Amino acid sequence: DREPGFAVRYAINPDRDTNGAGLVYFANYVAFMDYAERRAMAENAAEPFTADEIATRTLGRREIVYYGNVAVTDTLRIRVSMFRRGATEAAFRYRIERESDGRLIALSEAVKRLSG
Repeated sequence: DREPGFAVRYAINPDRDTNGAGLVYFANYVAFMDYAERRAMAENAAEPFTADEIATRTLGRREIVYYGNVAVTDTLRIRVSMFRRGATEAAFRYRIERESDGRLIALSEAVKRLSG
């Protein structure tokens, strides 16, 4: 069954997700959202996305607001909502929270082109 606001857990990998100072690099949050988005498209879409649409989607625009960061020992909870925009676009909303305390870390919206 499809869930509204599909949630994905992402455990921080200190060797891959941090910068030279040992902090989670903010640019990595885009990769975390893309991971959650791909899972949501494959597992929770009201109208199924094809494998090609998932694999070849490209960014049209994205807006991000950061509110904090996460410790390397923590896990993120990324909630994804999806909206199809015709046959060639999909829009996504993301809410990223720290799992340890539920604190909001980032909000984002993106529009992706589907070329599959």
